[in-house]
Amino acid sequence: MFRFSRSFSPAGFWRAFWCAWVLAFVSAGGGAICSHAVEAGWPEREGEEVLRELRSAAIDGDYHLRFELKVLPRRGKARVLSGELWGSRNAEGPVSRVALYDGAAPRAQAGAAPRAPALAAEVEGAGAVSAAKPPARTLLIQNGVAPRIWVYEAGMASAEPLPESEWHAPLLADAEISAFDLLMPYLYWEDFDFEGGDKVLGRAAYRFLFREPVRAEDASGAGTSPSERLSVRAYFDQQFHALLQSKLIGPDGAVTKTLTVRDLQKKSGQWMLKSIDLRNERTRDKTRFEVREAELGLALEPWIFKPEWLGEPVTLPEPKRP
Repeated sequence: MFRFSRSFSPAGFWRAFWCAWVLAFVSAGGGAICSHAVEAGWPEREGEEVLRELRSAAIDGDYHLRFELKVLPRRGKARVLSGELWGSRNAEGPVSRVALYDGAAPRAQAGAAPRAPALAAEVEGAGAVSAAKPPARTLLIQNGVAPRIWVYEAGMASAEPLPESEWHAPLLADAEISAFDLLMPYLYWEDFDFEGGDKVLGRAAYRFLFREPVRAEDASGAGTSPSERLSVRAYFDQQFHALLQSKLIGPDGAVTKTLTVRDLQKKSGQWMLKSIDLRNERTRDKTRFEVREAELGLALEPWIFKPEWLGEPVTLPEPKRP
């Protein structure tokens, strides 16, 4: 059962939680809130307050994470992929750069450009990922009111925006993690119900149902009709307003994916996320996101978070001193 430590602090958790789950950053501000309290005794303003705190979450300084993606199929062989994440904030809100590595790599060559070392990937007995290994994919994730994501792969002339129609596709083969999971755009969907109280992972939780906006047809003729809308049911800890679990619901009303916070760890006196499970409810395949190393208090260069520079390696500065 998931439990918070007695020394757990909401402010420290939020700074570290969003630090560890990059893409879950959401910026302050945004559109008007249109909620509908559906249970007596759960006033609308209480739901608005929870969302307001989520949307205004921030972190002091920049940061760098090394993480593993453990691909755990219901059938077949498990494998471990690796990744790195750099996080900051700009005028639009939180922004993150993510490098995803797929498989083992050759050893670093003499004279290779310096870069932040990748976490070793134990892929079916393969050797460690070397500093010379280019990422399989590099992502730039802009969170906030107008979320966007860019993708760069070796051989591309430049980074390209990822169309919203591809936000639910796996970012790496067989891995149950998508752009939608990283962006969490539903936190800004204006059509939602505050469904009151519930209990999840042994914790008293607030329950929300967020509905995907109906989009008008674009130039390609693609649009979203009310019958095709997705929704997300999310559970937030009542005491700390921390995300505990979310369920992606298809147009047919069936849950297609579940995201669950599994574990926390303490880093530099702050509680931060250690692991999250993402489970495909149709196939029962699962991917586990685990933070292996975290460097906080950095001062990263702004170019790191520009789409035109996603093909360049990143070197880390020394952490800021108090």
